[in-house]
Amino acid sequence: MRPIRPKREYGQHFLTNRALAEKIAAASEPKPTDNFIEIGPGKGILTEALIGKAGFILACELDRRLGEILREHYRDYDNISIMTADFLDFNPDTLSSNVKIIGNIPYNITTSILEKLAGFSAKIDLAILTVQKEVADKLTAVPGESDYGKLTVLIWSAFETTQLFSVPRRAFSPPPNVFSKVVRLKPVDRGIVDKAGFADFISGCFSRKNRSLINCMRCGFGWSKEKCENLLNKAGLNLKIRPREITTNQYLELFRLWQASR
Repeated sequence: MRPIRPKREYGQHFLTNRALAEKIAAASEPKPTDNFIEIGPGKGILTEALIGKAGFILACELDRRLGEILREHYRDYDNISIMTADFLDFNPDTLSSNVKIIGNIPYNITTSILEKLAGFSAKIDLAILTVQKEVADKLTAVPGESDYGKLTVLIWSAFETTQLFSVPRRAFSPPPNVFSKVVRLKPVDRGIVDKAGFADFISGCFSRKNRSLINCMRCGFGWSKEKCENLLNKAGLNLKIRPREITTNQYLELFRLWQASR
């Protein structure tokens, strides 16, 4: 592949370690019957590790330069399609079957990608993603920890998350300024029908940093203090409780009470 200068605006850090690429691909447990979406294939090192094991790969690459190179490189393969587009614009309603998601995702839009995946988790069999260590810690945080927050609860609502292994900075070119980890997201059904509503609810609950849940809800939902107190009383929660002190299951119960109170 000819030299390609990374674009800062795309947050590009190309994985160069082939052994790690093979390890990431293996974590997805690829089978000939599996359909994959690869987010941000870049120069294709992870694609190459997966192409001989997967049934089909839809590689979503925003950078047109890389899209053209990948399209040329895989022109004789019938189990891959290169889509030059932003994954955030991808319409999951076009999927005719479930997929596995894999990718060393751009760190500058990691949260947006995770939120999108949570929105169509019912169509995902498994996701293996390389993310910032900070994000990996947020995804697996527990109540009371400083990393526990909106992203923790939102992704919990759709997936069980496991940290698999670390990826050193030197495995990328150029090396990022942050440490990286590979995480495994396995979809789960928490019985949430209105996923968009749950996402809005959680955003409101974490709308004010280091404030009580009542203050957050007053700000996020425009509710009166009395109405917020009534909701917390129904849930059996302390009126001075803070958002990061509430368990994920308690948030689920709060959401159901919130829906009934609207």
